Amino acid sequence: MKHYMMLISIFIFTAIISLINQMIYAYYFGTSSSFDMLNAVLALPLSIIGVGNGAITLIIMPILNEAKKKYGNCVYVLVDLIKKYILHIILLTIILVMIQIILLQNRVDTTQKDELIYLSLFVGIYLFLNFINSFFVVYFNFKKKFILASINALVIYIFSIIMCLLFAKTIGVKIVIFSFIFSNMVLLFYFIMIFVNDFKKLSIKQKIISFKIELKVLLSGIFSILPFTLPIFIDSYFLLALGSGNLSYVSYANKIIIMISTILIQPLNLILFPKILMKISSKKFIEIKIMLFYLYVFVLLGVVLIYIFSKLFFLDFMHIFFENGIFTSNDSKKINNVFLFYLIGAFGMVSMNIQNKVLTSLKLYKIQIFGSLSFIICYIFLLNFLLQIKGYLSSGIVYMICWIFYSSFIMLYINKYLILKKED
Repeated sequence: MKHYMMLISIFIFTAIISLINQMIYAYYFGTSSSFDMLNAVLALPLSIIGVGNGAITLIIMPILNEAKKKYGNCVYVLVDLIKKYILHIILLTIILVMIQIILLQNRVDTTQKDELIYLSLFVGIYLFLNFINSFFVVYFNFKKKFILASINALVIYIFSIIMCLLFAKTIGVKIVIFSFIFSNMVLLFYFIMIFVNDFKKLSIKQKIISFKIELKVLLSGIFSILPFTLPIFIDSYFLLALGSGNLSYVSYANKIIIMISTILIQPLNLILFPKILMKISSKKFIEIKIMLFYLYVFVLLGVVLIYIFSKLFFLDFMHIFFENGIFTSNDSKKINNVFLFYLIGAFGMVSMNIQNKVLTSLKLYKIQIFGSLSFIICYIFLLNFLLQIKGYLSSGIVYMICWIFYSSFIMLYINKYLILKKED
């Protein structure tokens, strides 16, 4: 229980630091076209990082587990895995940077194309370092060094705050990407130092254990993450062409939602989901239904309370904490408008975070793939349709509609599945 409370404290502190980070951005960059560009070039990498880290976990966690069973440790295996896949990661990074430049160069003015290429190249470095770090994060998770595995985002936000305070006025928005690169280099050095200590304790060299993951398991693991990550890039692609500020409004609102949802999700992941997993292993399907019902009630009450407080105090909050630099009261009003839509959709998103893990535990891989693909297709179609009618607000409206319908469909599907399993 002590470890759970420490982890929850880290996640909550990380969420608060991320909010402070956004305040710093608001002070120095506001909702300028350069900040729009920054959000655009970071959107695809952030989407890919979410998917990539999930895929890396899915691929190497079973291998580490088999190594632990066979050799009693998995240190050498992790080294071999990094050596084996590092060229793949470099190639993937180059391809992603090229795709980003190709997709976004027609969404910006001619005068911004050089900046787009420049920023994208540095984002590629950040992407590569993050992927390498993710191997160590999985390793630390496997070794139950949860504190080490949970500090990634916290360190990145802290470095971003410090470096923006020092250099934002002279370097501009580029300092954000530079801080991401520097923080990941520091993390990588620290992770290697910790890992080397484990490495020195071993005397028997281990080899990579042959392990095959079924295609449907791999695809479901990757596709199930897409609804949580890819909309960031979809928003950037469509909103970047609307003009200065539109993408920034959505970005600020999205970051605040991430902070709120993190505070709701992490306790559920750490405390509730292991209990649900135990019930699934014991085939206690009625008890799973009851626990999921409590999940929905908890999330709904949380979102309703936050919505009420937001209606009453959000603009005051923005006035006190954000409107201190070039950020204006008009920016606050526009962010508030889209934020309230995001907040309603957060009920579906937070619920789906747990439901996704339940689907995996029940081995309902096909519904994960079908559901995730349907979500992305609907998101793109609706956003494209509403964009000329509602402008930047269309992002919040589409987010709300897609998450509520998606989570409701999965909720009904899981409920029906558990009823059928009970009857069997």
